[in-house]
Amino acid sequence: MFATPDTVAALRPVAAAVLASPLTRWWAEPVDLDNQRMIGRLHSNDEEWPESTLPYRSTAVGLDQWRDHVLAMEARFRTWRAERPDNAISGEWWSTPLPSAALQTSRARDDVGALELLLEEDSFGGDQARVWPVSIRRTPRVYEITNPTDWARLVDAYPLDVVESKRSDWFDTTGEYHDWFIPDWAAVADDYDAVHLTLHGYLTTPGLAIPLTRNNGATVLAGWNPDTTWWLNNDVAHVDDEPALWRWSDDHWVRA
Repeated sequence: MFATPDTVAALRPVAAAVLASPLTRWWAEPVDLDNQRMIGRLHSNDEEWPESTLPYRSTAVGLDQWRDHVLAMEARFRTWRAERPDNAISGEWWSTPLPSAALQTSRARDDVGALELLLEEDSFGGDQARVWPVSIRRTPRVYEITNPTDWARLVDAYPLDVVESKRSDWFDTTGEYHDWFIPDWAAVADDYDAVHLTLHGYLTTPGLAIPLTRNNGATVLAGWNPDTTWWLNNDVAHVDDEPALWRWSDDHWVRA
């Protein structure tokens, strides 16, 4: 509905006014290295916080294991499609570096412990969250995504073929069949410490079949939150020991 020409024409001046506001200038800003936060949630009200406030952090991100997992999923889906060619089988639809121990952060802003508390694409629910400050230990190499072209360039530079495992899910999203690719995060980590999706990038990029130029296929940015930074090297971002507790109360988050 929102993509129909009449709707686009009606919304265009609204979007232009929003983007012209001084209050939204930060939407296209790079990662705020001095203001990063990590959150942890209780997934149900029956859970209790562990006594320790130390966040679990693996010493290794495990991106080689992530790649092995993706390749194993590709082989599994290839077999399933050969056995059941008419079945649409859902799988891991996201294009983030999960499963791995990569750290995910967002910035704190305007009395919000972390933007991820408010701007989360797929929420696990819960009305409590711990928010840890994250210190950046040195100047990191950060790849910035502000539009579909930025995402396509990243995938083109570090392509990983996922045509089998994304076939059904990304057709449901885009209505198109392609040879699908995602970034090979293990290879990306050789050149970048982190990848940041700006809020502007989130509003313009997810859910689209984005054509590639150096590979015969397309890609989809999926499963990312606005302003998310994925840290691919654990020696760059340090999670401080003491978190702040935030609670959902009267339709907004408040610090406990």
